[in-house]
Amino acid sequence: MLAFHWWDRKLVHYLCTGAVMAPSSIERKVKQVGAITVPCPASVNNYQGWMGGVDVHDQLRLQAYSIQTSTKLKKYYKSIFLGFIDLVLVNAYISHTEAARMAGTPVMKRREWYRVLQNQLLQMKAEYFTGIVATPPTTFMK
Repeated sequence: MLAFHWWDRKLVHYLCTGAVMAPSSIERKVKQVGAITVPCPASVNNYQGWMGGVDVHDQLRLQAYSIQTSTKLKKYYKSIFLGFIDLVLVNAYISHTEAARMAGTPVMKRREWYRVLQNQLLQMKAEYFTGIVATPPTTFMK
């Protein structure tokens, strides 16, 4: 585990597992100068490269159609469960958009995609689940 801080536009603290402090570089935009290359640890470069996907997920989850924020529940664990459902739905929608881009087909709007998913789930029958049996684990807890 590695803990360090890096001065970006403000001080950013990092706590990384499996990170390497190998030297790397990243481009920064300065108002009067333009883009300059700044040395940085490789972990900062990795964070900057992968952060876009996390931002997209957070924006989609908080933007609209959130099951968790649409209801007020007294039990915290029910709200957490609905948050996981939101997480699964947003991840599935992001997977749909990426698959549609790779296939060259038009991407459905999020509302339309939710309607299609809802219709598909409502059309499922009990026969689809026959033969599926949950098996207990082979190890026993003592």
